[in-house]
Amino acid sequence: MFLRAASVLLLASLSGCPKQPAAPSGPEWDTTPRLPAPLAGSYTRVEEVPPDPALAAFLKGRRWDAALSGAAAGLALQLVNEPAGGPGLTRWRVREALWKAGYPFPVADARAWVAVDEVGSPPPPLTEWLAAFPEGDDLGLVRARGNENVVWIGLRATPTANVGRIPRQLPEGGSFTIPANPGARWMVSDANGELLHGELDAPATVECNSVGEWMVEIVPATGASALFPVYVGMVPPELALIRTVTAVRTPADALHRAETLLREVRDAYGSTALQRDFVLDAGARSLLRGDAGSADGVRTSLGLDPAGTMLFQCSGTTVEACIDTVVWKPENRLALLDDQSALGLAADVDGSGVQLVGIVSVTH
Repeated sequence: MFLRAASVLLLASLSGCPKQPAAPSGPEWDTTPRLPAPLAGSYTRVEEVPPDPALAAFLKGRRWDAALSGAAAGLALQLVNEPAGGPGLTRWRVREALWKAGYPFPVADARAWVAVDEVGSPPPPLTEWLAAFPEGDDLGLVRARGNENVVWIGLRATPTANVGRIPRQLPEGGSFTIPANPGARWMVSDANGELLHGELDAPATVECNSVGEWMVEIVPATGASALFPVYVGMVPPELALIRTVTAVRTPADALHRAETLLREVRDAYGSTALQRDFVLDAGARSLLRGDAGSADGVRTSLGLDPAGTMLFQCSGTTVEACIDTVVWKPENRLALLDDQSALGLAADVDGSGVQLVGIVSVTH
């Protein structure tokens, strides 16, 4: 009887005590990561909750873009088992991942981190990067588990235009529409390099009547342009026209590498090799020295047709980075890919990298 009464009193005492809250559970980083799709059928922004429950708990409601994170996933799958000293997050590798995943804006920051513990939790530099993340920017963040480590990829972008939803592939004769962006302009080069353009005070519909790669650029009043290809009547090819980096120490090295890259780009599109032109070389050297006035002045003095001339000035840590900034621009495509184009180049190399001036002009 005494034991029974004691048991009743104990139960009554326990039932009257307030329940202690369960210890908060953090993300379970030892779980298998769930990645967003690295391939998409259209270009757009997609705000979603990460499919990876541990990542969703870690971000705690922070805006996460599925298309940008799809690009991060594509990069993570390349890097997670890449040997030490591999290419890493090159400009062209990031751009290719963006376009495959359907993200139409350039990346302002791309980072890769390797987890420092066995379960693969976020390393402190990643947490610091997130803490300083600008409000309003798009976030792409994923983790991928390899054979020996866990790699985190973080991408940040600042969208400045509305692209709506534009397909990556279309049949010949199909069309796409760019939404209205007051104060912005649009440019599209067709599969032959011919340039279409206009203002975006109202929506613009583009009829795609030739098979090939169409390059689309939306230029806002301020900020970075949206830039991406649409493939008409064809399957999207591999986009990485540049896959290796060559060290250059002299202007002659830089000139040789630039000419080689431009030849390889034209080869990829079935165009013949560019022919060097000493008059265009002289114009490029004059522009590089700064004694030729503006680019328009060079075109005028050399009697070049603006519509059939690609004139570029770029600087970067490598020749490859320079060339990659110009080959995708819609206004450059006609001269770049025409079978009868001539080339002029000038270069300078210093401790900060490479300065390059190029003139490619249609000769017929």
